[in-house]
Amino acid sequence: MHRYVLWFGAYSSVRVLVYAPTLEEALEDAAQELRDRGWGGLFTEPDYEDALEDLQQKGKIPLDVTWGDISACGVIDAVSGKVLDAAQADLTYTESGWIPSWEWGIMVEDPSRADLLALAHQECDGTVYRNSAGVPCGVHFREHYHVRSGSREKAANA
Repeated sequence: MHRYVLWFGAYSSVRVLVYAPTLEEALEDAAQELRDRGWGGLFTEPDYEDALEDLQQKGKIPLDVTWGDISACGVIDAVSGKVLDAAQADLTYTESGWIPSWEWGIMVEDPSRADLLALAHQECDGTVYRNSAGVPCGVHFREHYHVRSGSREKAANA
């Protein structure tokens, strides 16, 4: 079992300590916890129509194709695959919903007790953390959550 401290939000305003066997499971558990706690604004949906329009303007898809044509087909072909890829670029999928890739990241994996205590009491000290897309993010945190994979054990930390 690993420990992951994940951060979420445009200004990394929420961090979650998750005990899970893999990063994928940690992300799933953290996303579910945030959804359950009312952080629904963190999640988004891919904008397939905008992606289609953008690809059409770039000449990569014929202008007479509509999103209705693609979604009604139910089969992923070259055209729909391009649209799906474009719409889902820069998004991370979880069972709880899509998260913009610049709004989450790994703060630390398998931190020591001392690391956790330091993170729990961290003030904004100018340290720059980078998210999964490599974008710098802030370090001032308002809320902390603790999640254990599988058991869904919850304990709010302040």
